[in-house]
Amino acid sequence: MSDNTSTSYKRAAIGIAAALIFVAGAAVYTLSQMGPSGGRPGAPGSASSGAAGSASANNQNPAAGQARKADLAAASSTRVVQARRGTYQASLSGYGSAESHYELALTARVGGVVEGLSASFESGELIKKGSLLAQLENSSYLAAVAAAEQSVADAKVTLLEEEREVEQAQTEWKAAGLSGDPDSPLLLREPQLAAARAALKNAEAELVSARKELQWTRLTAPFDALVVTRDLMPGAYVSAGGAVATLYSTDKVEIAVALSEREWAMLPSEADMQKQHWPVVLTSVESRGQWQGYVSRVEKHLDEETRQRSLIVAVDKPLQQTPALQPGTFVKMTIEGKPVDNVWKLPTSALSQRGYIWYLNEQQQLQSQLADVLFSDASSIYVQVPEGLAAEQLVVMQPLSSYAEGALVSPRIVADGDSGLIKDSSDGAAN
Repeated sequence: MSDNTSTSYKRAAIGIAAALIFVAGAAVYTLSQMGPSGGRPGAPGSASSGAAGSASANNQNPAAGQARKADLAAASSTRVVQARRGTYQASLSGYGSAESHYELALTARVGGVVEGLSASFESGELIKKGSLLAQLENSSYLAAVAAAEQSVADAKVTLLEEEREVEQAQTEWKAAGLSGDPDSPLLLREPQLAAARAALKNAEAELVSARKELQWTRLTAPFDALVVTRDLMPGAYVSAGGAVATLYSTDKVEIAVALSEREWAMLPSEADMQKQHWPVVLTSVESRGQWQGYVSRVEKHLDEETRQRSLIVAVDKPLQQTPALQPGTFVKMTIEGKPVDNVWKLPTSALSQRGYIWYLNEQQQLQSQLADVLFSDASSIYVQVPEGLAAEQLVVMQPLSSYAEGALVSPRIVADGDSGLIKDSSDGAAN
């Protein structure tokens, strides 16, 4: 074979190889643009419309995918309770400070040097009505009483003498044989007699005053009391009106609890509460101690700042209670009211931080409603049934802050007893 022929064969082989490479490259490019089923990109039946298409869509909108996952997670753990419209006894609460029935800043009525103090006249001590607290030096008051007694005695003598003079003047008038009344009452000494009688009354009144001032040198307790402060010491001079002590009565304490007009409407009538000494439970905010009190009275005016009226609750003999109810204790008041209609009883956990309840509509979608909480107790809240909702409704027990209106959930109903108190069902409800 000639050299020319050999060269021609080589050139033809190279051309065929280049053509095959081009065809193979085109085929690879075409396959890369098609789905596994051979369709055109994005067309129905291609990989983009199947599972891979969903993944691609989620990659394009990751927030939507995460929201969907969150909804699914929430739906698997959403617990609800069957809320039923009913009538419940109102239970109202409020707060106030226990204050003594009487709080007295005792002052001296007369001045004098403190000669002595009673051993029980110390802060924190309990004293009985009439017990001696302090004795003032009283010599000047004894002298005043003696002088007043002498004045009374002198006035009595003067009156007796004047009565004798009147009798003598009347006898002389009759002996003179004169008829009718004299021209002047002085002749029969009638004005002089009236003056003597008035002088005696004045002397007797001064004696009473002097004796009272002498008595006031003995500083005594005006009622059964707790000594809060003592402001005297032996040898000190106290003037009239000077501070002696601060006393709190021990007969009872009173707590003023402000209530709104809506709360007043849920209570019995004021007359019934006062007449029946309506019972009230008081609980210390700090120590959790409890006492039984009663409604003492109700105020008839509105507070200028709160625009509310106060209910006055009393506890008798507070320092003899167990534990003792000391004046100044901050307490929570709980009082039973009237039955209230059209109410849902829900667990306290059903109320969101923003004051909403979440419930399910007929499509098992989440809906929210601002809760109108009428009253509450330790385990439940009592909510006015919102207008437009059914008497029975599935209410979420523990709403989450991530809830969105219209989200689809798969509820798990938690059993509730006839009392309405929530308890987990025995089938292993999610915690």
